[in-house]
Amino acid sequence: MLKGKNRTNGCWAKPVNTAVYLKNRSTTKILDFKSPFEVLFSFMPVVSHLRVFGCKAFVHVPKENRKMLDSRDIKCTFIGYCSEYKPYKLFDPSTHKVFVSRDVAFHEQVDDGNHVQDNEECYVPLV
Repeated sequence: MLKGKNRTNGCWAKPVNTAVYLKNRSTTKILDFKSPFEVLFSFMPVVSHLRVFGCKAFVHVPKENRKMLDSRDIKCTFIGYCSEYKPYKLFDPSTHKVFVSRDVAFHEQVDDGNHVQDNEECYVPLV
């Protein structure tokens, strides 16, 4: 997934988690064309929320968190899913932080070519 989006290996843990998330929701011949998720929970997984890895995303900034002339959105890169609840994991290249949000607009057909360098650190801020 990193090579497909021309990314470096600086933040490889998030794509691995995303690949596992997708693999658990994909059918397999060994389980009679059922997904591991379906076998474990006895119902088919919802896949309508799946997005293209590495696509451009715009996260809405709530009115309470911005000043008069601040932007209403933050340009980010989509890097994964949360396993416990519904938000998406996003990387903000301007602050080099990973965060989660549900208020996201995706531009899956556009690749802006933002590259994450090997020395850039990906971390989730403590809330």
